[in-house]
Amino acid sequence: KMSLDFYKQALEVVEEAGDQSLQQAACTGMGNAYYWLGDFTQAQDFHKRALHLAEALGNPAAEDASCLGIGNAAYRLGDTVCAMEYYGRALALAQTAASASRQSRACCAMANCWSMQNSEQIALKYYKKGLQLA
Repeated sequence: KMSLDFYKQALEVVEEAGDQSLQQAACTGMGNAYYWLGDFTQAQDFHKRALHLAEALGNPAAEDASCLGIGNAAYRLGDTVCAMEYYGRALALAQTAASASRQSRACCAMANCWSMQNSEQIALKYYKKGLQLA
């Protein structure tokens, strides 16, 4: 809860300063804080805001992280279709960046969604790919 208060204050300051990069970081922090507090709707909203800023800044690593944050919140809300959409975007960004660790995270997240949808063979394919990349 205390971290959420810190990020709210930080966001106000950087919005006044007009620094989009720091706004993006603060929104990501708020999304993470809301996620860990169990408010997945708010988490998703702040990660979407962070994604918009990351896209405007041309920061694919931050886009990837935001997509994972949106996907994680959607997954916890039971919306596996939305989660897979954003995990897919994160995977594509990680592939473009040739980041094995980021690809691995996205693959494992996709596998969890497929598993929740009782598509074990597809889930297994993504788990194996994630492990190969780890």
